[in-house]
Amino acid sequence: HLEVIFVVKHVGWLTIFLAFNKHTNKHCYVVEVADNAVSDITARDYARYSVTHPNMSKATQQEREAADDIWQAWQEGGKVYQLPTNSAARAIQNYYVVMGKRYRVVLTFLYVNKRLESLYKTLDFEQSRIEDLLTKLRLYRSHAMLDVSDAFMCIVLGKNLSALTDTKVIKANGEVCTYRFRNMPYGISVAPWVLETCISHTINRFRKDILTKPLLAESAKRLFIGSYMDDVLVASEKDAMAIITELKKALRSMSFEVSDKKI
Repeated sequence: HLEVIFVVKHVGWLTIFLAFNKHTNKHCYVVEVADNAVSDITARDYARYSVTHPNMSKATQQEREAADDIWQAWQEGGKVYQLPTNSAARAIQNYYVVMGKRYRVVLTFLYVNKRLESLYKTLDFEQSRIEDLLTKLRLYRSHAMLDVSDAFMCIVLGKNLSALTDTKVIKANGEVCTYRFRNMPYGISVAPWVLETCISHTINRFRKDILTKPLLAESAKRLFIGSYMDDVLVASEKDAMAIITELKKALRSMSFEVSDKKI
């Protein structure tokens, strides 16, 4: 149901596409890796990397049930799907759950990240330094910040990269299953680079023809829009909130989830 529109970024072994989702009638980003980017896992490594994480071995019943709820929500949202028993595997990982403001699942990706390490180092990472962004904000009279919700999961995985996300899950009732991601999870090494590239592309794509419309011509010349991972920063001489409103529309049109309450 995804129609590729054009290539956003291509580095040989990794490609980011802009696609159109025929089900949602929205554009979205898709990331894919070359078929040979990661060698297929051996039986020995499968046994090693699929073992239950020590933190999950000593997890409380409440923590196990919280993890179940997260996996179920991901499955219901179409972010992951359960593989049939004894499905062929190209990679495997374990996970554990932590508690901050809420319970979160931490994905290890030890096997995949180790094999992607040499390729990942070749990426031209253009992420802005947070201190540079904050310094620029001081030059303007008005500024606002916008947080993209579950930003990594808003990006779709291609077939090859999806096959590298298999996760062995032991549910609270003892049932064992394997989930595979359809959308990009946090933890895989390329995720920050991909997210930064996609959000920057969205900002640049809409900056001139849409985002500056709410501003007077003079004020539009004094406008700064930047991003740091899933945080988008806007500064202007007049009304930065007017730009944020338009930016939310632009991000949502690209399948990024933006919550009003996180402004």
